[in-house]
Amino acid sequence: MTDFFNTFRGRLLLILAFLLLATLGVQYYLNLRTQNENNELREMQEKALVAGFALGVNGITSDEFLEDSVKREGQTFFDEEIRQRIKDIIIINKDWQVTDSLNNPDYQPTTDDNNEIQKLNLKDIQNLPPLMEDKNRLGEDFYKFPNAKSGQTDEADGEAHAIPVETTGATGGRWYVMVILKSDKKETASRAARPLIYNLIILLLSTLITIFLVWRFTRPISKLSEAARRVAEGDLGVRVKDVGRNDEIGQLGAQFNEMTAELEKSRQLESQLQQAEKSAVVGRLASA
Repeated sequence: MTDFFNTFRGRLLLILAFLLLATLGVQYYLNLRTQNENNELREMQEKALVAGFALGVNGITSDEFLEDSVKREGQTFFDEEIRQRIKDIIIINKDWQVTDSLNNPDYQPTTDDNNEIQKLNLKDIQNLPPLMEDKNRLGEDFYKFPNAKSGQTDEADGEAHAIPVETTGATGGRWYVMVILKSDKKETASRAARPLIYNLIILLLSTLITIFLVWRFTRPISKLSEAARRVAEGDLGVRVKDVGRNDEIGQLGAQFNEMTAELEKSRQLESQLQQAEKSAVVGRLASA
């Protein structure tokens, strides 16, 4: 077995096996890393969603606006990471009117000239991101959301999640907290493209290594071919250098050198024989 790995085929097989294992290993590592990053991204989205619902439920039972709750010192609802992922939080009362919005003043209640509070109807809000919940979770209320049937599209700037909250008292009934998360498509696309770049680099390195190995293994063959051409032209003094390898190429080079050495000796003997014959003929002619 040891002799096999000293051969040209054995070494080539070892190198190709190493490249294959290295490529598979790096690919496995990249896939595992991408999966972990996607899991972390999903966990951060879920964390932001829970924080948004908690803030919305608190806003239903509190006279404080959501914007003021977030700005209040010592609040535990939002940190900077969650703030970066939540686009808006909308509170919807039982009459399907918007009572508060975290980041959009146009959705917040206003006071008219008669000092009466005017609230925006949910159905009048346009350009809301697609609602992620379906009819099975929201029942007939599903059709009262203007973004219920829009569906998830690649152009959507975010996603909306709605959760019902049952309240009691004078304002008792079913309220809704809608949390609008920012789109993570760019981040996901960036992470998805990263393994492709790494794979391209691996493929490029493997190609360069293969080219180098092919050049290294074929260079002695090229030298043998050049030496054989010179022998065919009558130059028997040519020798192949760098024949110290233990594989078939090295053995072939050594045998080639032995062959040319024997041919050169034969030519020298033939030349000496011809010279001796000429001397004998000259001697006979001189004695005649």
